[in-house]
Amino acid sequence: MEESICDSFEKRDDGIWVATKPYDVPGPTGMPIRVGPGMEFRLGLQHMGLDIANWLEENGCG
Repeated sequence: MEESICDSFEKRDDGIWVATKPYDVPGPTGMPIRVGPGMEFRLGLQHMGLDIANWLEENGCG
Protein backbone atom coordinates (compact mmCIF):
# COMPACT_ATOMS: atom_id res chain seq x y z
CA MET A 1 0.00 0.00 0.00
CA GLU A 2 1.40 3.40 -1.00
CA GLU A 3 1.87 5.92 1.78
CA SER A 4 0.11 9.26 1.61
CA ILE A 5 2.08 12.50 1.74
CA CYS A 6 0.17 13.26 4.91
CA ASP A 7 1.55 10.14 6.64
CA SER A 8 4.96 11.84 6.87
CA PHE A 9 3.77 15.09 8.47
CA GLU A 10 1.57 16.27 11.30
CA LYS A 11 0.06 19.68 11.92
CA ARG A 12 0.41 21.00 15.44
CA ASP A 13 -2.25 23.08 17.19
CA ASP A 14 -0.20 26.23 16.51
CA GLY A 15 -0.45 25.60 12.75
CA ILE A 16 3.15 24.49 12.26
CA TRP A 17 3.72 21.38 10.17
CA VAL A 18 6.33 18.91 11.49
CA ALA A 19 7.88 16.07 9.51
CA THR A 20 7.48 12.76 11.35
CA LYS A 21 9.71 10.74 9.00
CA PRO A 22 11.91 11.33 5.94
CA TYR A 23 10.13 12.48 2.79
CA ASP A 24 11.20 13.82 -0.60
CA VAL A 25 9.02 16.81 -1.47
CA PRO A 26 8.96 17.66 -5.20
CA GLY A 27 10.84 20.95 -5.44
CA PRO A 28 10.07 23.88 -7.74
CA THR A 29 13.07 23.06 -9.97
CA GLY A 30 12.11 19.40 -10.33
CA MET A 31 14.74 18.25 -7.85
CA PRO A 32 13.36 16.71 -4.64
CA ILE A 33 13.70 18.52 -1.33
CA ARG A 34 14.75 16.02 1.34
CA VAL A 35 12.81 16.60 4.55
CA GLY A 36 13.90 14.92 7.77
CA PRO A 37 12.02 14.08 10.95
CA GLY A 38 11.53 17.07 13.22
CA MET A 39 11.81 19.72 10.51
CA GLU A 40 9.16 22.42 10.94
CA PHE A 41 7.28 24.37 8.27
CA ARG A 42 5.08 27.46 8.64
CA LEU A 43 2.63 28.90 6.13
CA GLY A 44 4.20 31.71 4.14
CA LEU A 45 7.82 30.69 4.75
CA GLN A 46 9.78 29.05 1.96
CA HIS A 47 12.26 26.23 2.31
CA MET A 48 14.51 25.87 -0.74
CA GLY A 49 12.05 27.90 -2.82
CA LEU A 50 8.86 26.14 -1.73
CA ASP A 51 6.25 26.95 0.92
CA ILE A 52 6.03 23.36 2.15
CA ALA A 53 3.24 24.09 4.65
CA ASN A 54 1.11 25.51 1.86
CA TRP A 55 2.03 22.59 -0.41
CA LEU A 56 0.85 20.15 2.29
CA GLU A 57 -2.47 21.94 2.65
CA GLU A 58 -2.97 22.10 -1.14
CA ASN A 59 -2.42 18.33 -1.24
CA GLY A 60 -5.20 17.64 1.25
CA CYS A 61 -3.21 17.30 4.45
CA GLY A 62 -4.75 20.34 6.18
